[in-house]
Amino acid sequence: MSFLPSTVVENIDENGQQEYIDFLLDKNTMKFTIIGTEEESIKNWVEWAIKISRYKYPIFPYNYGNELYDELIGKTLSDEELKDLVEYCIIDCLQVFQWIDKVDIVDVKRDGKKVYCKIVIKTIYGMEIEDEFNI
Repeated sequence: MSFLPSTVVENIDENGQQEYIDFLLDKNTMKFTIIGTEEESIKNWVEWAIKISRYKYPIFPYNYGNELYDELIGKTLSDEELKDLVEYCIIDCLQVFQWIDKVDIVDVKRDGKKVYCKIVIKTIYGMEIEDEFNI
């Protein structure tokens, strides 16, 4: 489920049950680590997808990332225009992921040149993941 293809591995734990393991990039060490839940994996995918500009890097598929940064550079937008743009770009960015069922933008705030966004993601597993991002 991470932003890199073919990284999902299924393991058998000591009780004979399959457990979910995904390899993710640790932002502190910039090395791949192993984590054990779908929620952590989806959060990691969302965080990287929101940070990556769409079409900028040929290593990523054409529908990975978003166009928000390109749309914000050098523009002065009203609060309502900013909120609409953030909603459109983030929802468009995240709904390409097959494990995400619905994305709700709860709050968008501007603080000078920084934009804060609070989102709630509903997954196909029935989980609700709430997270905040600086854009």
